[in-house]
Amino acid sequence: MDLVIAVSRQLGADGEAVARRVADELNFQYLDREIVSRAAMLAGVSEEALEEAEKVPSLLARIADVLGRYPADELFAIPVGGLPPAPALTHDAYRAFIEQVIRSVAERGRAVIVGHAAPVLLKDYPNALTVFVAAPLEYRVRQVAAQERLDLKAAEKRVRDVDRQRADFFKTYYGADWRSPELYHLTVNTARFGVEGAARLVVAAARLVAERLGSPG
Repeated sequence: MDLVIAVSRQLGADGEAVARRVADELNFQYLDREIVSRAAMLAGVSEEALEEAEKVPSLLARIADVLGRYPADELFAIPVGGLPPAPALTHDAYRAFIEQVIRSVAERGRAVIVGHAAPVLLKDYPNALTVFVAAPLEYRVRQVAAQERLDLKAAEKRVRDVDRQRADFFKTYYGADWRSPELYHLTVNTARFGVEGAARLVVAAARLVAERLGSPG
């Protein structure tokens, strides 16, 4: 069984850059947007529809999910004891397609998956290395301000908003704390080590795991 690396990252910590360097060094496939593309093909829907499944739905969206499962005349025939099996895809069903793709990639290995809650899905896979790419808030704010041409106040708001969205997503769908060390085999701080140094740490850890698996790394 070949190694798969699942990466979560804080906005402004350059997690994508770290993951790409790791993939290049190990000659692994780098997967981020392609996870959504593959899931959309499986579900037979647009990529935009699948991207919505990566967001925590509002109350109205959840109500629409339920209403969308049934023709109007059937809504009034739903038994008091509960809802009958849903015939249509819902927000949660779209998410299930994304999970299916992630698990399929993990079974084949030799890939770096960025985002999509892959670490929480794969943390107990024997061939998985789960990684969190982090940095202090001040560092991340400066990075986002420079990369997105924002003033520091706007950059800090964006960083905090994205942190909250990612934390809410993990909590809502998996009951997990996004930043919990229990989800990750390795955490790297790019403010301390830089992108290159962080990538080297991940590669070293990956090779140790690969040795245990007896697979090339």
